[in-house]
Amino acid sequence: MSRPFGAVVSAFAVFAAGPPSISVHAQQYFVGKAFRSGYGIRCAVRWGGKTPPIFRAADYGKPGVPALHDGELRELRTIEKYVMTPTLRFVLLPYGGSHRLIVFDPLRADMCAANTGSEFYVLNGACNELYYPAEYGDSTNASTGCQAPRPWVHGEVSPTH
Repeated sequence: MSRPFGAVVSAFAVFAAGPPSISVHAQQYFVGKAFRSGYGIRCAVRWGGKTPPIFRAADYGKPGVPALHDGELRELRTIEKYVMTPTLRFVLLPYGGSHRLIVFDPLRADMCAANTGSEFYVLNGACNELYYPAEYGDSTNASTGCQAPRPWVHGEVSPTH
C-alpha cells in the first residue's frame, strides 16, 4: 500500500514551516532538533520557536559569526584556556534590549536534546546557572547546586569550603 501524496506534502509543509508556525502537538516532534544557521546551530524549543544561533567558540572570527565586545571576547578566550575542548559553545541571549554572552560546554553533539542531561552549566555565569537550549532557549535557570570551582572566575572557591 502506498502513502497518499497529500500526506507527504503535509509532512514536508510542517517541516518547512518550522516550530514557530505549527501546532503544539507537532512542536513536540521538533523538540530536540537542530537547525543549521551558517556556522551556528539553532535548537527547536519545547514551547515554540528556536534558540538564537549557538556557535562553537573555535568558529569565532569566521564570516557570519557575530562579533563580541572586547570584554566578552576576553571572557571567551580566558575560558578557552581552561576548557580545552572542541565542543565549547557560546550564544548571545536577548537581555534588556541588548544581549548577554553565555558560554557553555555541551560535551556532546546532541545539545538540542530535550531530556535529562540537556542542561549545561553556564561557564561565565553564577556557579549554579544552567542553560537548557531545548527547554528555555532564550534564558538561563538556576540549579540547586554549584558546579566545580572555575579557575577563570577570580575569587571563586569550592562550594564545600
